[in-house]
Amino acid sequence: MEQSLEILSQLGAIPAVSFHENWMSEKICSLLDESNINWGKDNYNNIIASVNTDHNSSNRPIGFIAHMDHPGFEIIGNSNENLIAKPLGGIPPYGRNSGVKLEIVPDLHTRHKAHIIGPNPEDESTLIVSTEQPVTLNTFPIPAVFDLVDFDLTSHIISMRALDDLAGCAATISLLQKRISSEDKQPIYGIFTCAEEVGLVGARLLASSGVIPKSTFIVSIEASRNLPGAEIGKGPVIRVGDAGTTFDNEAESILVKAKESLLEENSNFMCQRQLMSGGVCEASAFWSEGYQTTGMAFPLGNYHNGGDDDRILAEYIHELDFINGVALLEKATYYVNDSSTTRFQNRFKDLPESLVNRLK
Repeated sequence: MEQSLEILSQLGAIPAVSFHENWMSEKICSLLDESNINWGKDNYNNIIASVNTDHNSSNRPIGFIAHMDHPGFEIIGNSNENLIAKPLGGIPPYGRNSGVKLEIVPDLHTRHKAHIIGPNPEDESTLIVSTEQPVTLNTFPIPAVFDLVDFDLTSHIISMRALDDLAGCAATISLLQKRISSEDKQPIYGIFTCAEEVGLVGARLLASSGVIPKSTFIVSIEASRNLPGAEIGKGPVIRVGDAGTTFDNEAESILVKAKESLLEENSNFMCQRQLMSGGVCEASAFWSEGYQTTGMAFPLGNYHNGGDDDRILAEYIHELDFINGVALLEKATYYVNDSSTTRFQNRFKDLPESLVNRLK
């Protein structure tokens, strides 16, 4: 299996819920350690990995950011013989319906099968949940997730409970692993944040702290809802903006230059460009603090596990969209200081004399 896919499958085996990222964080740090990649944490448990940032490079840094959490639930107490669950993040409305299957995860090696009974009559912002087998739980809160596949790759389609945003995390780890042994000294940050699904919390705190140098180009990596111009199977998407912000052209040009280079190497390389307005991503959190930002997205089906006919289903992306997205991001690290000469920009610099003479 391709390296980045192997990383993604390993991350998929770990439940990821907002405010319960500790197991995912441990796994990511372990993978970074295996490749001798430097990393540390800020005061809010965001992981900041780095390659070549300890060298006196004249190159501006580039940072790739992805979040470790996914919409889910936390068990916050008992209700007679049942449990009380609090939804966290953008759960589809029908993800709260009676009969929806869950897994309660008190530790990394235990998953209790459960299902939703319905709203809690004493607090309708919470749900009553019943386990399939009798379970004694006394320490709260405890994360719970939809009972869906951890990872599956069939007929070039990757299906997972939490591709948003474990695909971004896996892509970031993979590109850092590829660049750790390179001879050039381009400074690169890999940033893994907490609690994105409940308001970009980790990213907002990190951006406002100034821990990442303000000269850093920030690239948000997401698996984002597919839409016209951002279609599954047609390549990763250079993200012009999100629901709240249009991003920075200079930062975007780094990705455009990388795309042009990959097309020169392989004329069949596919890549899309779109303003993806289905939600707000972490680039906006850094943009609001004065960073130059851009984004890349993997077109995603069953966003936040919302499937057709009000069913809760695994998210899915195309295998080649993922692999080509990782290639695009890695290639971008070679163009951080050579982004102002894209083919599109050169078209405007080269004006035929015959057209000029028509206006004289």
